Amino acid sequence: MDFSCTQIRVLATEATREASNSVEFRDAITRATGWVVEMLAKEEEGRIGALGVASSCTRLDGLVMDLGGGSTQLTWVSVRDGEIKEGGGGGGRSVSLPFGAAALLRRIEEAEKVGPGELVKFKEDVREKLADAWDSLRRPGLEKETKEQPFNLFLSGGGFRGWGYLLMDTHKISPYPIPIINGFEVKADAFSDTVAVASHAANTASDSLDGVFRVSDRRASQVPAVALLVSSLIAALPRIASVRFCQGGVREGALFAGLPASIRAQAPLAVSTTPYASKDLEALLTLLKNALPAGKPLPEVLSHILPSIAHLIHHHASLPKETRAAVALRSTTAGVLAGVHGVSHMERAGLALALTERWGAEVSSTDEEFLGRLRELAGSETEWWTRYLGRVAALIGEVYPAGVVKKERLKLGAKWEGDVLVVDLAFGEGCDMDAFAKVVKWIDKVGKKKNWVGGKEGWGIKIDVRVS
Repeated sequence: MDFSCTQIRVLATEATREASNSVEFRDAITRATGWVVEMLAKEEEGRIGALGVASSCTRLDGLVMDLGGGSTQLTWVSVRDGEIKEGGGGGGRSVSLPFGAAALLRRIEEAEKVGPGELVKFKEDVREKLADAWDSLRRPGLEKETKEQPFNLFLSGGGFRGWGYLLMDTHKISPYPIPIINGFEVKADAFSDTVAVASHAANTASDSLDGVFRVSDRRASQVPAVALLVSSLIAALPRIASVRFCQGGVREGALFAGLPASIRAQAPLAVSTTPYASKDLEALLTLLKNALPAGKPLPEVLSHILPSIAHLIHHHASLPKETRAAVALRSTTAGVLAGVHGVSHMERAGLALALTERWGAEVSSTDEEFLGRLRELAGSETEWWTRYLGRVAALIGEVYPAGVVKKERLKLGAKWEGDVLVVDLAFGEGCDMDAFAKVVKWIDKVGKKKNWVGGKEGWGIKIDVRVS
């Protein structure tokens, strides 16, 4: 067997580091393959693993925790515009604590054998060590900021992912519409309700043959250990704003760290949809951008999904008419974009809603419930804007059905006049405006109060479409 490939890097982590025959094991690999095994130090393993989590996010600034079986790594990470910031996190130190899911479960069982007082004592020990770790990780100059402002927590590792799936199963939107753990976000109060989550895990295990989706028997048995860690974490770090569940570890982190900053800065959603873009992408994207007025804040997710709407504006055109909206609806969760790494659930929901609207938003009764849950996840404001953008995309698709812009057939602009969104449409010479009257009227309708999200008393913006 030929092992001469030079594009292979072998990294060894905790299990190899702690093994009694670690040196002999690594030497045997080198003799057999010629590959030198890099033995990561405990602190370096935590840092590289945290960068693997950073590969799951377009931008990350906060505390990363990776929960393994034997230990938990904590690292403050800051990656913005592809740059890994030094100091206390993003390129700095990591703290490893012996509080992995399996290790905690053993300690809990040992403490319970001694008595209730021993378990209380152990919980306090976990809290104190987490608080000490937090104090040692804060970046220089960050202390004042974090005392006044909450920070975000990013979680990885099988034990935390199991906790995330349990939170999905108890979510107020039920059943939760996106089955992908990467990018799932909750507020600190939901994350920290250990009694509710643990009770749900226990009740589901006893009442159902199948249990909770993606929570194996082994993960279910570790719920008490994760609950103890979560409650200790909340007690030690009371400034948590939101919690995001991520995928990615040492493997992804080693690759991510070696990429140029320009590549790290690229948005995963935009990159993954580029292969489906039409020939004259920039012209189509410019039209979509022109549909968003300046001067007032818009939902942040719109800027994240806008390039992908342009990329996919014609992607479903070859499908039968009755399936286009339904396939677009499922594209980010079970379709062509389900496997994209580094996409938040809000981005998945927002893009799916906009693409569904682009094809008329007419779905069968089997998809109506799913559509409703995605809309609920997006929230009223984002839902309205995706309806509007999807309808604008429909107009662009009608004017340029092949995605080829040989001549300017449509000019589009948007501006605020008070609280009214004015949409200016100008059709080029020789362009039959009557052919597009139906979709122009459809754009106008989204601004009518009776069509607002939630009806006349709901959320929406008045629209004035002006055609010239």
